[in-house]
Amino acid sequence: MERAGVDPAEVEDVIMGCAHPEGATGHNIARQIAIRAGCPVTTAGVTVNRYCSSGLQTIAIAAQRVMVDKCRSSSRAASNRFRACRTK
Repeated sequence: MERAGVDPAEVEDVIMGCAHPEGATGHNIARQIAIRAGCPVTTAGVTVNRYCSSGLQTIAIAAQRVMVDKCRSSSRAASNRFRACRTK
């Protein structure tokens, strides 16, 4: 937030895309990120699961919030984790 020049108190939503929101990456990771980024406890956190398109979906949600709800600022990110399977 500091590097971007954004006041954490102005962020209404933190929207995080996560391909596998269970286990170590679960527990509403967007809310955890909002708190760790210094946002007040009144900032909402939304974790989106669309597998490979989680990041793209977070962009769409944030854009909609800005255009329709007149939200002044939203933060969005994605953390997609994939496992490779080796076959014989």
